[in-house]
Amino acid sequence: MPGIDADFICHRLAIHKEARSVAQRKRKVGGKRREAIVTETQNLLNAGFIREVRYTTWLTNVVLVKKSSGKWRMCVDYTDLNKACPKDLYPLLSIDRLISSFDEFTIQHVLREQNTRADLLSKLASTKRPGQHRTIIQETLHSPSLDDKIVNVSENDDLGWMTGIWGYLKEGILPEDKDESRKMRMRSAKFVIVGDELFKRGVSTPLLKCLTAPQAVYVIEEYHRGICGMHSGARSIATRVLRAGYY
Repeated sequence: MPGIDADFICHRLAIHKEARSVAQRKRKVGGKRREAIVTETQNLLNAGFIREVRYTTWLTNVVLVKKSSGKWRMCVDYTDLNKACPKDLYPLLSIDRLISSFDEFTIQHVLREQNTRADLLSKLASTKRPGQHRTIIQETLHSPSLDDKIVNVSENDDLGWMTGIWGYLKEGILPEDKDESRKMRMRSAKFVIVGDELFKRGVSTPLLKCLTAPQAVYVIEEYHRGICGMHSGARSIATRVLRAGYY
């Protein structure tokens, strides 16, 4: 910087010994950007803030950023150089030095019942469970918060086309006719029950959730004209339903 003699003070970058110098390839700039770079560079040379170097080990490009006024601000891309420099450490001042810099300070005692939220926040770091964010306030319930009983309602009474397959896989029930019984065994081999839900097996596809007739109508309507609607044709909708994991 002009006005400061280099013999008095000179700042040098601390670069890792194993770091290699990087010379970035010249980026092509044309038009008004090139004119702005030439003008700004000449201004810096005239002011004595920069000087020309013939043989350089580090070479980087300039980056132009347009100001709100419409003029250009010239910056330098120091990405490679920053990676080669160790990070500076700026430790906090000791408490004694901080206190000595204050003209006046007050210590106030806050009662525990008035400081519940701050107390919970201070304990989050040690009480958070894996997968939970630190800022989530959690509470452990030692008893149910609701007295209502949860009743598991099964809709297996109206399975439609799945009734025979479900009966065979769940209870081993087969039709009395031998041909129908054989067909049911062969057909049921392609299905599996997982958690009270019937799924269709696939050779190269994941399990497909089987739908009843009302469920299938709802899914098709959603894909045709609902939130996922595209007004596609029958074959296209069927393909999309399969890709979504339904059968």
